[in-house]
Amino acid sequence: MKASLAQIFHRFLFLPRQVIITDARSRGAARKLYIRPFSLMVGVLLSGMALYAAGAILAPGHMEGARQVQISLLQHEQARLMDAVAEKDALLALRDQQIESLKDEIKGLHQQHSRMQEKMDMFNSILDARKNHGVHLLQAAAHRLNDQSVAYSFVLVKGGSYPRTAIGSIRFSALSPDHEAITLSLPDGEDALPYRTQSHTFVQGTLPWSEAWQPGSLRITLLDRHGKEIGVSEVHISD
Repeated sequence: MKASLAQIFHRFLFLPRQVIITDARSRGAARKLYIRPFSLMVGVLLSGMALYAAGAILAPGHMEGARQVQISLLQHEQARLMDAVAEKDALLALRDQQIESLKDEIKGLHQQHSRMQEKMDMFNSILDARKNHGVHLLQAAAHRLNDQSVAYSFVLVKGGSYPRTAIGSIRFSALSPDHEAITLSLPDGEDALPYRTQSHTFVQGTLPWSEAWQPGSLRITLLDRHGKEIGVSEVHISD
C-alpha cells in the first residue's frame, strides 16, 4: 500500500536517522549517533533566536535604554539625598534658634540673679547698719544727667532702738578746681534736704548745676536735728 504525503513528511521529521562516526586514527569500533531531523531543526532554530536576542541586547539602542534607566535611578537617589540634606539643614537651623533662645533666657536669668543678689546685699547691709547706733548712709551713687543737673541716690538707715525716730537734714556739696567746697541747692532752692525715719528710707533726686566747670565727686553730709554733722560720704559722679 502506497504511503500518503503526510506519512512521508512525518517519517522524515520524526523517524531517527543513524549516523556512524569513525576515527581513522583509532582502531576502536565506530560510534553510532541517532538524530531526528525535527530535533535538529528545533536546535538550529533556538540557536538562531538566542543569537538574535543577544544581538538585540548588545545593540546601541538597548544600551542607551539601559543607561537611561541607570540615570533615572541615580537622579531619584540624588533627589532623595537632597531632601535628606534639606531636612537636616532645617533641623540644624531649628536647633540654632533654640540655642539662641536658650542663651537669651540664660542671660535674662543671670541678669535677674544679679539684681536679686544686689538687693540681698543691700538689705544685708541695711540689717547690719540697723545693729549699730546712729544714722548711716548706704549705697550712695551719683551720675551726671547733663551739664545742668546731677542725679543722686542712697539709703538712709537708723540704727539702734533709741531714739525711736531719727530726724535731721542732708547737705550736698562739691569741690571746686580750687578745692573749695561749694554747697549745692535743691531744686526748690533749699540748702538742705530734711529726713525723718524710724528704720530705713530710700532717697533719690536731682541737684541743679550752674557752674561752668563740672564736678568730679559729690559730697553728702548728714546732720542731726540740731544741725550737728554726724556723717560724711563722698561718691564719684559718673557720666
